[in-house]
Amino acid sequence: MSRMNILDMTSGNRSMWFERDRADVVFVDIRREVHPSVIADSKALPFKRECFDIVVFDPPHTNMGRNSDMSKTYGYMTGSQITNLVAQGSTEAARVARPGAVMGFKWSDRDRGLESTMEFLDRRWEPLFGQRLPAGRRRKVSNKITNTHWVLFRVATQRGRGTRKGCVGSVIGRA
Repeated sequence: MSRMNILDMTSGNRSMWFERDRADVVFVDIRREVHPSVIADSKALPFKRECFDIVVFDPPHTNMGRNSDMSKTYGYMTGSQITNLVAQGSTEAARVARPGAVMGFKWSDRDRGLESTMEFLDRRWEPLFGQRLPAGRRRKVSNKITNTHWVLFRVATQRGRGTRKGCVGSVIGRA
């Protein structure tokens, strides 16, 4: 199997990664102090078109106030700045993603529901699967209450949505 190119476009402290120094991941963050592989704004990525097979997008989810612990850890953004990052960041993600690439999108619906946030994503991203809970509803995960969602998207190809043709289209229905 060939090596996959993976982009974490809002890497921060890499808390979601099992292995925080993976050689096959390009970790991007605008903040130098978190030691990303590449210091860049996720709204203007310094990569050529169609470079990555997998994109991880974990934008800021909430505005807890400029002096909050959350802001000290992840940086402070207003609600409109978060919306702008989701919109422009997802457009940049689609630009640097190869046709048929997937994006893991993480969102906490503390301030804004997942469904309404998905409306800001670039239309080239097709939702495949993820958790769908009513807005504001929480669930218990590992003895913690959470309202965080993960959704897997696929970028539409030049010919339209999906990548079946040429990969598995000729074998579907043969069983």
